[in-house]
Amino acid sequence: TINPLLILIALSFWSWVWGTAGALLAVPLLIILKTILDAAGPPAEAPPL
Repeated sequence: TINPLLILIALSFWSWVWGTAGALLAVPLLIILKTILDAAGPPAEAPPL
């Protein structure tokens, strides 16, 4: 699930950048970004020095 506050922030930002087109694309872009980040998994821990 996506945090509703994050959706409002994305809508505000992309509508400010691209106007109506940005408002229409904000949520799909957010879902695509979340899917990519979820598929990438957590970062690997660095070995101890």
